Amino acid sequence: MRQPGRAQRPITFHAAAERLNDRNIESCTGAGRWTGYQLRNMADRLGINHPHRMPHAARSAVREIWEHCPETSGREILEVLRRDHIISVGRIYELLRECRGVTARQDPIQKRVGWRIDYRTSARGRIGRIWKRRPEVTARQVIEKLGARCPVNTRFVQRVLKQCWVAYGTRSKQQLYVGRRALGSWRGRPNH
Repeated sequence: MRQPGRAQRPITFHAAAERLNDRNIESCTGAGRWTGYQLRNMADRLGINHPHRMPHAARSAVREIWEHCPETSGREILEVLRRDHIISVGRIYELLRECRGVTARQDPIQKRVGWRIDYRTSARGRIGRIWKRRPEVTARQVIEKLGARCPVNTRFVQRVLKQCWVAYGTRSKQQLYVGRRALGSWRGRPNH
């Protein structure tokens, strides 16, 4: 388990199983070939920890990346962590859901509106905080305020703003008209 894998990265359980098969070492069942899954289970039973398979280290690494840039995708995080950790895409997505859930539970707007927790949780929270400070804001103004770090389109921002208005129940016809006049109707049809 301490031998290097490809390109001097940590060896994976699959690659270690292949090396055992190349040396004709019997599998744990006594017949057949080793698989990465069998090797991982056997290592866990024997108390042999892979030097780079530390769940708390991967969790803290994913959390650090996510806090720096919440819009980062799981694949991008995998490319960063693959050099130092043995971690699957599924585990990264699980850790990302955990980070998003913690943030959503702390956000009062998220609680009030009840958005689902997904890859856009962070963007919805930012839009909701902007709306909370200035309820008369339009979608274009929100997009300008968010900048390039948070790539969202006008339709998404309009939908989030409308959900905020409905959840807080403070929308007036005049305020809704200002948003439509500047951006067209909610359905994308121009007003005449």
